Amino acid sequence: MNFDKLIEWAVIVVLAYAMTGHLGTLQRWIWREQAKVLYASRASAWPTPRLWTEPKIRR
Repeated sequence: MNFDKLIEWAVIVVLAYAMTGHLGTLQRWIWREQAKVLYASRASAWPTPRLWTEPKIRR
């Protein structure tokens, strides 16, 4: 995969926030989004797999 453009974009964003003095705001935003991802990926949020259920037989 080509991550060169993504890395360049991320560096530009970090440098822009650092130059304007809002690096702490960027860090809090990153931590908040990471917490959201971790909360959404918890095991209790996964659906129950029903791959091997037996088919219903009608008589």
